[in-house]
Amino acid sequence: MSDYNRVILVGRVGKSPEIRYTQSGDAVASFSLATGEKWKDKSGQEQKSTEWHRVTCFAKTAQIVRDYVDKGSLLLVEGQIHYDSYTGKDGVKKY
Repeated sequence: MSDYNRVILVGRVGKSPEIRYTQSGDAVASFSLATGEKWKDKSGQEQKSTEWHRVTCFAKTAQIVRDYVDKGSLLLVEGQIHYDSYTGKDGVKKY
């Protein structure tokens, strides 16, 4: 059985998407998406937690994001998770 890399996120867009184009003219859209949860702790106090996700879309999907998505939009995003790494100026590997 092969591995399955699939994720579904539902959340709100943190700021308006950044749109850029490849040398071949394909659109690329990048934006942050906030997902969260609420729960009550042992003392009955409501707690909240927010996670931020960096989302990148390509081609036709990026064009749709460009035309319809803005800060605060509620989105359902389905795709794959990929983590890029690089070595910073201080010599530390970052993701």
